[in-house]
Amino acid sequence: TDAMGKTQAHVNAYWAKKIFTGQGQPPRSVYEDSEVMDTLNADPSAIGYINESSVNAKVKVVLTLP
Repeated sequence: TDAMGKTQAHVNAYWAKKIFTGQGQPPRSVYEDSEVMDTLNADPSAIGYINESSVNAKVKVVLTLP
């Protein structure tokens, strides 16, 4: 399960339904912390998650997971 208590299968089913019904698209995925940081720096409304060791003064931490 993920941080929201959902399995990957549940998340996949949710987005498949949204895409099929034309109600939305999943957020863009990037896999390297540096790509996430570039995205966050380019779009102030973006959210993402990175390793704690990659956090710097250019981003604001809103939640830390154990």
